[in-house]
Amino acid sequence: MREIGATDLRTRRSALLKATPPPQDVSTVEDVHVVGRDGDIPVRRYRPSTNTKGAIIYFHGGGWVLGSVEESDGFCRYLSALSGLDVFSVDYRLAPEHKFPAAFHDARDAVDWISGIVPSELPLVLMGDSSGGNLVAAVTHEIARTGKGPRIDMQALVYPVLDHSMSTPSYREHGSKYLISADDMAWFWDNYAPDVSRRDDHRLSPAMTDDLANVAPTLLVVAEYDTMRDEALAYAQRLEESGVETVVHRYDDMAHGFFPMYAALDTSDMAIRALADVLAQTKRR
Repeated sequence: MREIGATDLRTRRSALLKATPPPQDVSTVEDVHVVGRDGDIPVRRYRPSTNTKGAIIYFHGGGWVLGSVEESDGFCRYLSALSGLDVFSVDYRLAPEHKFPAAFHDARDAVDWISGIVPSELPLVLMGDSSGGNLVAAVTHEIARTGKGPRIDMQALVYPVLDHSMSTPSYREHGSKYLISADDMAWFWDNYAPDVSRRDDHRLSPAMTDDLANVAPTLLVVAEYDTMRDEALAYAQRLEESGVETVVHRYDDMAHGFFPMYAALDTSDMAIRALADVLAQTKRR
């Protein structure tokens, strides 16, 4: 990835959209602009029906460098249709053009703004995969730590990035192979948070915080062949020890990035359906 660079990587990823299946029908799709502290934040809303049953605020992966609402369109349509919930897909600012804390600020501002238009009696879920999971964990922890912000009824973290140290056994085991290598992750960190001295910040490395009390109930999706496997499992254990209701969906034959591959992999489709079923049953706390 270092040799290719962010611009060419984005072009290549966009080209892959041509291989995706036809989009899932939903009732309505609309683009809205959330008011953030640094300007408007593009958000796409998917509604499976005119009767809103709750909302998922979704943050895509891509190492804070790659990804977009357009790239996530098919997945978000599918998730909305399966769960029966509205999905708000957030097009947060990307590095290296926008370094930390830009993505975190966009995530926090989007959650605050969107929660204001979701009926208060309906469940609100935050969901993200990979670096999007990092943003969700950081925002959810910030709300729990400060007591300021909307009530989050569940956070769904799909193979999230949680710890900048990259020192777990799974990094040593899988760090030189599969979809995301240790060198790739180091490149992503260098683009998003080049100031190494800031990486202990809980908004960057949620797993490094001392206090996880009062964090929202959590669903963690973990892939066996993933450099980030062990930091996710350790985070799940710490959440449980802090009294947080935590469920882990572990896929022992999958690698990082498998989740959106539902058109090609039966396990991916099964995993999305299992997650959507849990989210559909989320109740207001």
